[in-house]
Amino acid sequence: MLIPVSLITVIATVALAQEPGLPAGCVGSYPDPLYCSDKGGWFNPNPDKCFPLDGNPRPSEKVYIQDESNFCLNLPNRNSVYLNQAYYSQGRKPTIVDAEGYVQSYCVGGVPPGALPMPAGAIQAAHVIKNFTIPGQRYMQIWGYLNCDPLNIECAGTAADPFYGAGQYDSGAFEHCGKEPYSGVNQDKNPGFSVYYMKAGSVGDRPGFCMRVCEGDHGVGMPCDISSPGQDVKGCATVMPGLVFNEGFSFMDVANQVVTTVTKDVPTTTLASTSNTVVSQTVSVSSVVNTTTPSKSASHPLASVGSFITLICISFFF
Repeated sequence: MLIPVSLITVIATVALAQEPGLPAGCVGSYPDPLYCSDKGGWFNPNPDKCFPLDGNPRPSEKVYIQDESNFCLNLPNRNSVYLNQAYYSQGRKPTIVDAEGYVQSYCVGGVPPGALPMPAGAIQAAHVIKNFTIPGQRYMQIWGYLNCDPLNIECAGTAADPFYGAGQYDSGAFEHCGKEPYSGVNQDKNPGFSVYYMKAGSVGDRPGFCMRVCEGDHGVGMPCDISSPGQDVKGCATVMPGLVFNEGFSFMDVANQVVTTVTKDVPTTTLASTSNTVVSQTVSVSSVVNTTTPSKSASHPLASVGSFITLICISFFF
C-alpha cells in the first residue's frame, strides 16, 4: 500500500490525539495507514492496536432501519480528529471514500446512545422496503437523496467522474488493516439483523444513498452480499434489484405489497417544519418499480456499472 506524504503528515500531526472511545493515539477504529504499510499491509498478523474501548460494533457506528422516518446511516464524522486535521481545518470537505474509517451514525427519528441526530435538511427523500419473505434472509432496505451541505461532506461529481467520491461502508469483519471493521447494526432496533452495507455519494445529477440491514452474513447471494466480485463498485440498482431513485418518502412491506407514502415539507437546507400526511394504497412490486423515475445509469457505486476510477479510489481505502 502506498501512503501519500500528505496523509503521513496528518497522521504524525494527530498521533497524540485522543479520539473518544479509542485507545490513546488512535484517530480511527482500525490501525492507521502508516502502521499497516510498515507492518505488512492488509494481512497484518498483529492484533489491532486501535480496537475500540467502547465495544464492537461501536455504539457510534451502528445503523438501523425501521421506516422512512426512523433510521440511522453511517456518514463521515464531522467531529473526527483525523477529518478535522486533514480536511475541515484546511477548508476542504471529505468525500464518502475519504472518510472510510472515520464514520458516525446519524439518525432520523429515534437516536440511540452513541448516535447523533441527522443534520436538518440532510435527507431529501427516503424510501423503505421491508422484506421478511425468506426466513434467514430477511432484510430492511432504504434509499433516497441527500443534501450534503448540512453533512459537511463533498458529494459533487467532476467533469471527469460524475460519481466522484461515492463509496461503500459495511460491517465486513476486521481484516487486519481493513476499514470500518467495527461498525454494525443496532440490535435494539433491528433484532437478529447482524450485517449491513451502505453506498452513498453522488448519483450523477445529485447526491444519494442506499442501505440494507440483513439477517445472515455477507456471503454470495445473501441480501447483504459484499463477497461477490466487484460488489463494492456496483451500483445500488444492481445490488438492490428494482431500486430507483425518486422523490418523496415511502414504506412498503413486500409481504402485503402495501405502500404507505408520507408527505413532508423538505426545504433545501432545513427540515425544521414537516407535515405528515399518510396515504395507504395497494400496489404490486412491479408497479412501484415501473411508475417511478429511472435512476441514471453510469459508472459508479451508486449507478449500474463499476468505474475504473472509483475502483482505484476504493481499492486504496480497503
